[in-house]
Amino acid sequence: MASSLSEAGFPPQVFLIGAQKAGTTFLANLLGAQPGVCVARPKEPDFFTRHRERGLDWYRDCFPTTEGRLLLDASTSYSAAPLAGYGSAGDDPRSRYAGVPIAIHAVAPAARFIYLVRNPAARVHSAYWHGVRTGNETLPIETALATDSTYLRTSDYLGQLRLYLEYFPREAFLVLRFEDLVREPLAVLEASCEFLGLARPLALPPDSGHNRSYVYRGPLQRIDRYLGGGGGLGRLFKRLRPWLPRSLLELAGPVMTQKVPPLDAAMRENLLLRFAPMARAFADLTGVWVDPWQPPG
Repeated sequence: MASSLSEAGFPPQVFLIGAQKAGTTFLANLLGAQPGVCVARPKEPDFFTRHRERGLDWYRDCFPTTEGRLLLDASTSYSAAPLAGYGSAGDDPRSRYAGVPIAIHAVAPAARFIYLVRNPAARVHSAYWHGVRTGNETLPIETALATDSTYLRTSDYLGQLRLYLEYFPREAFLVLRFEDLVREPLAVLEASCEFLGLARPLALPPDSGHNRSYVYRGPLQRIDRYLGGGGGLGRLFKRLRPWLPRSLLELAGPVMTQKVPPLDAAMRENLLLRFAPMARAFADLTGVWVDPWQPPG
């Protein structure tokens, strides 16, 4: 589905709706480097989930430039809606994550959407450790998954997409895989630009900001929370990095952070079995298989 930059300006017409921990920051940075595109600041304004009461003027101010630009809102909270089958909290229609598609349709009925998806078990694991890193999650992973349905329902890509298809046509969505973005980022960027009617990029922009999987150690977690959480310390470190000697960077890395432990094999198998029916139906609808390690059979 091609678009024209004549549609540029506010309200935004392009939404990178998720999924969380599926490469949205990387792709948003790639698209934000293209001529004629303006990504929100922050790239996840969460207007339709957390800030609707602030009004459209507040939302407009999230975009540094609006005139003649294709505006991109890359809020992953837009694909974490309550879904049936995920417990009372997951079903709650009063959740701030509910009602996003109809709210977007009210202001941008011709909107287009890019939906990045990932192996559902790997996405759950990455989302959990993201919560640990930012200090928002303190429970063991087994308890956290049983307590907070957001982890699981955000990996239910079929359920999330169906909510949007009540208001938008299937051709308004480009579904991409995190695994393809990691392996062939330029090809994924090209597909995204074609979908949006943008000029074909000839190369990747430098320093695109691909996220790393790590957890801050000890007091650094508290510093990160003090700086706003969600990677505030990482953003500060990125600004300082060009001024720090390489020897110090090599020494500080292992001291400041620890690698995320791998997903337990039994839990991974249980998660994949849980999501297998969803994966098959999602592939039938979109042509995108979300479990590349276990092809459909």
